[in-house]
Amino acid sequence: MAPGAKLLVAALTIASVAGASYAQILQVRASRPRVWTEVVRRRDVQATITAAGQARSARGLVLSASDDGHVRSVLVRPGQIVRPGQRLLSFDEQPGRLDLDRARSHVAAALADVSHAQADADRLRAGHHCARLSLRRTEALAAAGTASAEALARSRHEVRQAELAYVAGIEKVEAARARQRQADADVLDAEARRTRSLLNAPIAGVVGDVFVQPGQPVHAGTTHVPPSRLLSLAVAGVTDIEVTLDRRSAERLRRGSPASVAIPILQREGLAARVVAIDDAREEGAVVRARLDAPVRGLRQGTSAIVQFTAASRAARLAVPNHAVAGVGWTSGAGVWTLHDGVIVALPIALGLRGDFYTEVLAGLRPGALVVTGPAAIVRTLGVGDRAVAIPAAIQAP
Repeated sequence: MAPGAKLLVAALTIASVAGASYAQILQVRASRPRVWTEVVRRRDVQATITAAGQARSARGLVLSASDDGHVRSVLVRPGQIVRPGQRLLSFDEQPGRLDLDRARSHVAAALADVSHAQADADRLRAGHHCARLSLRRTEALAAAGTASAEALARSRHEVRQAELAYVAGIEKVEAARARQRQADADVLDAEARRTRSLLNAPIAGVVGDVFVQPGQPVHAGTTHVPPSRLLSLAVAGVTDIEVTLDRRSAERLRRGSPASVAIPILQREGLAARVVAIDDAREEGAVVRARLDAPVRGLRQGTSAIVQFTAASRAARLAVPNHAVAGVGWTSGAGVWTLHDGVIVALPIALGLRGDFYTEVLAGLRPGALVVTGPAAIVRTLGVGDRAVAIPAAIQAP
């Protein structure tokens, strides 16, 4: 066959296929096809990160001195299991008691200073008032010609001096009140220090090393000197799940971010957890630790687990399915197809958080609107203004 004939046959074939496709599209449009729709409503939008990890023992704690003092007694021994709030150490209360008595005496002295300063200010205010009355009398006499200019100038000078003295008296009152507030703060600090005469266990665990002995002095540390170590406390049981994430995913998490843990071998899922540490200094990525809110019986070191981190969430927000937004070819921004009185309508929308299944809608849609979600084969044949029949979506996101 000649080359020209081949090209003609190919062109005719393409034209026939295109014509058949167009005819099918026209037939679909004319038949009012059924499209999947979903009612727009408010729902929780969540963006999560899911990764596999392994169970790890929680890292131990080293308890340090929060104040200067002397150890009075050690109430636990290495290897002992303790519960939250259990007493571990006690400190000498005598220095704290003396500090509290000293602070209270400073408060009494400060109150006396305020009273004296206020009395002086009242006296100076009365003197200033008398000086002003004297000036008015001298001004009246000078106007009548019975007082000299020298007497008038002296009276005005006395008023100015009385005013300056009164202002200085007010400043002394404010300074005395500032000292009183500082003394009150010192009392509160001394009372708080007395409450720290006992060291309680912050969590349940096992006592490791005890670094102090009764009678030993300890200090709270300074800018360049660390505080005295008291004892180490290892968390009892395996409570952490350690996973490795890429740095971009780890940047979306924060300490305290919620997570849900599933342990397939124990047939447990939906276990509540929180992010307690993010280590992004490793070459292979960032290592994230999630700590279970409650211990799980049978969980051992190295057990495989699946962690679903909540990177972001919005509660009760207007939302549309993700695939409904992606299915529209907008040149700029975002939009969805809706069905209004059986007619396809294109609506531009403003999007917020993109979750795992739904995307937050900031503007452009109202609750109750019908958003077209599929099927994709039918949606591709439709256009704005075509008529269709709405049916509930066969597949809906959870």
